[in-house]
Amino acid sequence: MNIFDEDGHLFFATAGMTPPHRANSSYGADFGVPKFLRFEWRDKTEMEPDGALKRGLPGRAFYGGTILGNYTVPIASRIPESLLEDRRRNGGGFRLKIRIHPDGPLIGWDLERGVGTGPDGSKFHHAGGDFQEAYIYNGKVLRRGWYIHPKTGQRFETDY
Repeated sequence: MNIFDEDGHLFFATAGMTPPHRANSSYGADFGVPKFLRFEWRDKTEMEPDGALKRGLPGRAFYGGTILGNYTVPIASRIPESLLEDRRRNGGGFRLKIRIHPDGPLIGWDLERGVGTGPDGSKFHHAGGDFQEAYIYNGKVLRRGWYIHPKTGQRFETDY
């Protein structure tokens, strides 16, 4: 899978999309929130240079095979300015989160601070978007997670 920003720069790339191939990456809001992201995944992956190294950027994209999914999703316009202003004033970590669903990508975000500072006792404030992780403490689900189906708009609760 390749994810590109609005300038065509490689935002993220991975070949595996199913467990155990999971990836966690961070993206600093200090660099600005992307206007949109373009997601593409293919039935065959061959790593090829995408020009990023020539521009001094890390990473290489995956190309080859047939494109199975190609989605462009707005990002910046969906994130409340008040959330980013809160982060600038009070600190904390802004997380831009991505989940891949068979019917399209899910985008989420939150503001991360210390454990116990969130409204539900977690470390996350102001979560929003298409999904939110469950809050699990000592192996117990204290708050179920949820996601909104990218095609139907139906909300599903999850234990993850």
